[in-house]
Amino acid sequence: MTSGRSSGVIGRVPVLGRFFLWLWHNPLIAPALVVVIAVTQVPFVLTVIYSLFRSNLQRPENT
Repeated sequence: MTSGRSSGVIGRVPVLGRFFLWLWHNPLIAPALVVVIAVTQVPFVLTVIYSLFRSNLQRPENT
């Protein structure tokens, strides 16, 4: 008896392949994912970089 998860094409495709297969069948999701990543992660990364450059643990009065 085979489980539903391992039967068919999806059971033989790795996780990343499944994701790309899913994107192929839902073409409007890819641009939405790019926008969501750009809007949420880019400001976060820039904030972390900015805070690392502005931090001064030796002389905090100079910050």
